[in-house]
Amino acid sequence: MTNIKTKNNKLLIAWGAALIGVLILIISIFLPYMTAVGEMADYLESFPDKLISDDYDALNKDFAKFPITSTSKIIEILWGENDAMIANIFLIVFGSFAVLTTLFILFKKPIITIFFDLLTCGTFLFMSELLTDHFIGANKFAWGIGFFLTLIAIAIIFISSILMLIFKIIQKKQQNFAKDQL
Repeated sequence: MTNIKTKNNKLLIAWGAALIGVLILIISIFLPYMTAVGEMADYLESFPDKLISDDYDALNKDFAKFPITSTSKIIEILWGENDAMIANIFLIVFGSFAVLTTLFILFKKPIITIFFDLLTCGTFLFMSELLTDHFIGANKFAWGIGFFLTLIAIAIIFISSILMLIFKIIQKKQQNFAKDQL
C-alpha cells in the first residue's frame, strides 16, 4: 500500500512539473522572442520614436525586442500581407497545439500530451527557422529569452509527460499485482 502511495506522489510530482512547464510556456509567449543586436539595435535605439515604415503605425522602439505574437506584423512590414497571413496561421497553429497540450496535461493524459507537445515544438521550430535567415543570419537580431524559455518549457512538458506515463504504467502493474494477491 505504501508503495502505491509513493507512486501516486511521483505521478503528482511529474504532473506538477508539467504544469510548471505550461506556465513557463505561457509566460514565454509574452517575453522577447527576438532582440535587436549590433547596428540594428543602435539604429532602433537612436530613433526610438520614428515610424518603422510610413505604411505602418509602429515605432522603432516596438521592434527592438518583440514577442512571438508580433512576428506576423514584422513579416507584413518586410514581405507583405500574404506572408503575414501565413505567419498568423502558424501562430494560431502553435497556440492551438499549446492549448491542447495544456488541456491534456490537466486531464493527466500523458500520451496525447506528448503528441501535442511534439507538434507544438515542431511548429515553433518551423516558425523560427523561417525567420532565421533574414533576422538571425543577417546579424540584425538574436534569439531573446522568450525563444529559449519556450524550448525549455516544451522540454519540461515532454520529460514530465514521459515520467507520468512511466509512473502510470508502474502504478497499474502494482494494482494488478495487488489484486492477484488477494
